[in-house]
Amino acid sequence: MGRVGPLAFLAMLLVMLVVFAGGCAWRVIPPAGVEEPVAVHLTDYGRHTRLALPMDEDTMHEYGFGEWHYYGLENRGFFSTLRAVSGFGKATLAFRPLPRDEDLFSLYVGGRRTVTLFVEKERVRELRESLETRWYERRDERIHRERENLHFVPVDDRYHLFRNSNHKTAEWLSELGFEVRGFPILSNFRVREEER
Repeated sequence: MGRVGPLAFLAMLLVMLVVFAGGCAWRVIPPAGVEEPVAVHLTDYGRHTRLALPMDEDTMHEYGFGEWHYYGLENRGFFSTLRAVSGFGKATLAFRPLPRDEDLFSLYVGGRRTVTLFVEKERVRELRESLETRWYERRDERIHRERENLHFVPVDDRYHLFRNSNHKTAEWLSELGFEVRGFPILSNFRVREEER
């Protein structure tokens, strides 16, 4: 087997794991009994998901998670991809402002589909403040991708195939009080009413 052989084999193995482990949709079950509901938006961008939280009356802040070199710097070659899925790279937190008005939001967000979910206002505030704190800790290292108006900062977190953007989105949803079932390796989520 040549020098690239073992790496190519590992990449093929990882792809097979994605296909088999991610074939089923992961389920998002909204919390019951929300007393002060506010809308958040969960968007499927094809391979990854991002979550938009209300900032003020006019603005949503959309957050995403990825690998710094692959997602943030857009180094998409074979070895960069391998570094991303294997966990040898570093993570990034992505952010962009979007309009809160639903029609304008739909116009600007892009993506395959967006689902609006209602959650407790206080939980949204806590998660947003936590993400803002992480963002501002590294704001001096931010980069900006103009075509999507996305800003990226490196963060002290692990990113790999089994802890990717969809896993992080699922974690954020859990912090908001949602129950997440299944394995969120791909972006194919389904929203379900409470199951018991």
